[in-house]
Amino acid sequence: MSSAPEVVSYENEAGSLYSLPAGYLHLVWQTGPPRPEKAMREVFEQALQLLQQTGYPRLLTDHRQLTTYGDDVVGWLLADWLPRVVPTRLLQRVALMGSSRLTVRLQADYLFREAGARYGLQSRCFGTGNMPEALTWLLSPP
Repeated sequence: MSSAPEVVSYENEAGSLYSLPAGYLHLVWQTGPPRPEKAMREVFEQALQLLQQTGYPRLLTDHRQLTTYGDDVVGWLLADWLPRVVPTRLLQRVALMGSSRLTVRLQADYLFREAGARYGLQSRCFGTGNMPEALTWLLSPP
């Protein structure tokens, strides 16, 4: 994996986005109370712009601190954001660092199962301490 330092490409109250020279984006959700839906959508819109700018088709999303997605955000991702990034091949593979919160795990499981069925997105969830394994899978050939 890359030993290059992560430089924040975008940050708001919901999360931070990093663009890594190894060829992937890294999304880290902020800790704390549930974040406003608008702030979460902004993170994803910025991720879309970074996917377009960098050409990196991979995303590592860190849910370890995420409190909840919210059903509205999950619905928006499935109906609006994912159709803009997966069929266009901007995003091809997602590795997810899982949460210890059951509600977040269930939301993420539903979201990525649906994203795979509807759009063919490759995704895999990893335990909270398996960052090296997640990166190995994320950066391996499809």
